[in-house]
Amino acid sequence: MHFVRIDTRRGVKIGGLWYGAHSPLLEPHRGRLSGRGGQHAGKWAVHRDPRDCRQVFIELDGAWHELLWNGLPPDQEVPAFSDARVGDVLRQAAKAGLKPRSDAELLPALLDLVSAKTPVDAWPTQMTRQQKTDRARELARARAAALDRPAPAPPPGPSPEEARALHRQATAAVEADRRRRRMAAVPVPPSAPPLLADSLRAKNLFLLPDEEQKLPGEVGTGRAEEQS
Repeated sequence: MHFVRIDTRRGVKIGGLWYGAHSPLLEPHRGRLSGRGGQHAGKWAVHRDPRDCRQVFIELDGAWHELLWNGLPPDQEVPAFSDARVGDVLRQAAKAGLKPRSDAELLPALLDLVSAKTPVDAWPTQMTRQQKTDRARELARARAAALDRPAPAPPPGPSPEEARALHRQATAAVEADRRRRRMAAVPVPPSAPPLLADSLRAKNLFLLPDEEQKLPGEVGTGRAEEQS
């Protein structure tokens, strides 16, 4: 674990290498202090795996994010290299009185040390047995480092407001589809059934008729006949 400041142009410097120069994650934080207090006040927490120095991980907003080494070429695979290889390159450059202007100038030297992209059975014969052993051990450590890294976090889900809006949209779509299928199945609305009271009155044998209503088969019993 390292605690560093974020440079406005080059990113963060860890173990003699710079990381995250082109990372959009650092844009809101470049040149700014973190909210950390105590011994490392104002600095940002960065974790690195010494077995694989191609990337480091910085803590931003409570989560860890990957930052790539500035010397990595775009769209090109580079074999893993450890902090021991980085130390060798930096010591050789200092011994020769050279000061690299950018991390990209360190890449050729690092690739020479790690025998870039060359499988074990095709390594040049001029490599000693000890060099082959060291390289095989370094590759094994790099594979172990890749397995130790946690899987990337899933993308964040929708906010509660967005979730409610999606629910309303899905419900409206389902209801519209059901309405469309009902209208396609019954193009003409059916007539309303009779009221329950009317149905019971028609079938009730004990219902008395109205005063002026004639029963079936009944002949002149009205008031006009009584007067006559």
